[in-house]
Amino acid sequence: MTDFNDLARTLIVPDRASIATLAIRNTRFVTADGTPWKVGTVAGPEAIQDLSGTYFEIDVAATSQLNLKAFFRSGDPDYTLAFQRIAALSLTNVHVFIPAGTYDISGLITFQDKHVRIEGAGTGATKLNFTASAAKIRFFDSVNTFIPKRLHVSDLEIIKGHDTTAGNGGIAIEAQWSYTGVVGAELHATFENILIAGPASNRFWDVGIKTIDGGGLVFNNVRIDNVSTNVMNSRAGIEIVRSAASNIIDFYMSKVWVHVVEAGVRFTHAAAGNGTIEGWYANLCEFVSVRYQYLDDNTVSSNHQINGMHISQCHAAPSKSIMQLGWVSNLYVSDCNYTCGTFNDPTPLLVAGIEILLSAQVIGVVNNRLFNNTADTPACIKLPNDASVSRVIIDDNHFDGPWSACVAQPATAGGWTNIEVFFTSSNQRGTSTPPIPVWIPNSVAESRSGFGLLEGRVLAKITTAFGHTGSTAETSLASITVPAGAMGPNGSIRITVLISANDGTDTRTYRLRMGGMSGTIYRAISMGANLTLRDQCEITNRNSVASQIGFATGSGGGFGGSTAAAVTSTVNTNASFTIEITGELSNAADTITREYILVELFYGA
Repeated sequence: MTDFNDLARTLIVPDRASIATLAIRNTRFVTADGTPWKVGTVAGPEAIQDLSGTYFEIDVAATSQLNLKAFFRSGDPDYTLAFQRIAALSLTNVHVFIPAGTYDISGLITFQDKHVRIEGAGTGATKLNFTASAAKIRFFDSVNTFIPKRLHVSDLEIIKGHDTTAGNGGIAIEAQWSYTGVVGAELHATFENILIAGPASNRFWDVGIKTIDGGGLVFNNVRIDNVSTNVMNSRAGIEIVRSAASNIIDFYMSKVWVHVVEAGVRFTHAAAGNGTIEGWYANLCEFVSVRYQYLDDNTVSSNHQINGMHISQCHAAPSKSIMQLGWVSNLYVSDCNYTCGTFNDPTPLLVAGIEILLSAQVIGVVNNRLFNNTADTPACIKLPNDASVSRVIIDDNHFDGPWSACVAQPATAGGWTNIEVFFTSSNQRGTSTPPIPVWIPNSVAESRSGFGLLEGRVLAKITTAFGHTGSTAETSLASITVPAGAMGPNGSIRITVLISANDGTDTRTYRLRMGGMSGTIYRAISMGANLTLRDQCEITNRNSVASQIGFATGSGGGFGGSTAAAVTSTVNTNASFTIEITGELSNAADTITREYILVELFYGA
């Protein structure tokens, strides 16, 4: 029998079936299960020590897969050294198979400048139990080259097996590349069929998977589950770091489930040189008990951009906001279900549904449910106060809960010139009466030249009857608030009403005023002998936010001719104002009732 004590490098054949691909010199061989067998000859051998301490040699090129168990040696405290032995092999391509079982890991495992594939027997079968804070799987490609080293991790669980404290939960998998060009034209890493578990309130992960300067990343069927009572214990489920002055592109996320972290996905690039994170595609993902589904650390710079985010068919339950982004373009959020609540946040405070801080260019929020299940009353979609806001389309969504408005901007001066923010009539604004306001502006003096409608929208629809009796004073039957700036300098508001009365002999007068109970009268119609009256009144701004015109006051129905002059007013529609529907009786014993009201708004720039 040949002795290979003088050979330094080691390698293990994973199982008995591997002998078919190998030729072994006259040497005794022991497999991972301890069964001895005899083998033949080979050219270019490597030497290794198996579990029993017996030496043998194999052809490295012929080995397709390395069994982690075969690298474990008698006396090893856990499987850290077995991993490290594999990582130290002089191989460019490393494929590690981890059979079913639980494997304790206490130290750092670093694979550098290799293509690496780590594969288990499936979640629920292969479990890596990280027993110390130093335990981590780290992949590092140190070469600044366009063609990256690739990482693939699949079909296993990583378990937090030791107690942790807030901010010190560690990272399960960290991968870093060194290329500083446009990163992502080549696939860098795939994470698939993985469970990263923090199984107790004192055993949680700070970050599940962290990538640094990597693009071409695939996350498929990944679950990061912290069983904690505080989302602030953990930084992120997945953290995408851009540390170089470069662009990192192409990220694909499907069936990712993240539980109890501050951010489901965190983008970290504020400290880097100028560059972008581009091409984010996510669908069928779930983010439960998080502060943010997406959190961008850039709050000040136009040179740290996120471009091309497409999020569809996802669900999130955040306590701060669904997403907080800095400078973003080509953001499309569709077919998602969002429920904002308190969840595992010790200091919950909902600040927005979707918040964009710096710039929003080409944004689509379409066909989503945006439910505020808290007592907080922020606006749902907060847009930045910046002239570069353009082509924002908000269409066919369901806003529900105590949002103060569907759309708002920060309370800072300036901006809002030559923008396009379109809010369509197909959005449903809650189930309450009146519905959730569409718009909260910044200041009454500021132009809203870009806020508009792709089509007319329903500002208010009141279908419950409300009657007035017992007084001959003019009395409000309904008051509808029009948001500041929502008409534009050439916009219109159209009010359709149905009024009824119980008597046809006394005088009963319906009025419509613009600007409150003392505002301009656009309708003053006596019902005469009629028991019902339907009227439609349209008021239009005339190339100014403070100059309006409408049809003659006493003309019922709002159509046809009239000998009376048109009505004009000078209400500043850049400030919010009310439309008052009133009734007045000559006999206090009579009743005048508003049966329904429909208010439509048409923006005009």
